[in-house]
Amino acid sequence: MKIKKNAEQRAAIECDIRKNVLVEAGPGTGKTFVIIKRAKWLAAQENINARDIRLVTFTNPATKELESRMEKQCRGGMKVSTFNSWCSKLLNKFSVRYSKFRLLSHDKPENKKKFSEQNKFLLNVVKSSGLNTVKDIKKFSSMISYQKNRCLTVKDATKEKYPDIDLSDITVKNIVTNYKVFKARAKKLDYDDQLCLVLEEMHRDKMFLRKISLEQKFLLVDEVQDLSTVQWKIIHKLSENGVKIFCVGDPAQSILTFRGADPIFLKSFNKSFERTKVFPLIKNYRSNCGIIHLCNWMKSLSSSEFTKNKGRKALGTEKPVLIEFNVLKET
Repeated sequence: MKIKKNAEQRAAIECDIRKNVLVEAGPGTGKTFVIIKRAKWLAAQENINARDIRLVTFTNPATKELESRMEKQCRGGMKVSTFNSWCSKLLNKFSVRYSKFRLLSHDKPENKKKFSEQNKFLLNVVKSSGLNTVKDIKKFSSMISYQKNRCLTVKDATKEKYPDIDLSDITVKNIVTNYKVFKARAKKLDYDDQLCLVLEEMHRDKMFLRKISLEQKFLLVDEVQDLSTVQWKIIHKLSENGVKIFCVGDPAQSILTFRGADPIFLKSFNKSFERTKVFPLIKNYRSNCGIIHLCNWMKSLSSSEFTKNKGRKALGTEKPVLIEFNVLKET
């Protein structure tokens, strides 16, 4: 069955190709539909090659879903990937410094008592600092990832992530520094390095940045509310060099703040990017009016600035009913 675009969706899909676009859309409003139709619409425009368009998301399942839906409608050389795998390809293809480096595996072995390759590196570093517990390794792995994604100093990242950490700043810095040295000697990168090094190379090597900008003229980002600081900086740097950004997401649904995602960047989209346009999608196709009214009421009670006044439309006037009952008595 062919799904028709509503007026809000059509305006976003067919927005001027010279604009950087943010589509704010809640659950059931057609976010994936819009980003796929935008890709298809772009590819149909004169002088735009499908190979110039890339869609990025955050997980392999989401990538496979987009690929499957794109296959049916508008593939033709268009690229779909996770943000990290895209950055990995950029380093391998265009970086003089890091093209020979390989990724540390973070897959868990079948034997749960054993460590992934990445955590083995961390284990050696942590041991050299006089620590030797699984808890320490997990703590530092999480803190280092947070520090890179938020573009913070080690000291600031430690304060934000583990304010009650009982180690000296010197010990923390030594662990982070030694981990970096261990990786460099083995010519290895972890997943967060891929992001940080792409940004670093963009600032250091003008040719690196130019090659990316020529290859990816249109970047479409799904679930943009989960971009971390370093990822926002990457797309911002690309937009400064002519790449047009099309973002879709819902600031009220950010789920990756534990690793540095910050929906605050959505608020400053108009100020951060040039020639911008923001489209809200508010018509919900998934839920009945009772659920929508309940969600809007719950949002009105939230202290978060991102959830206030972002109610979604639903047909009908049915209100949710609160039913109280005694669980023990009923069972």
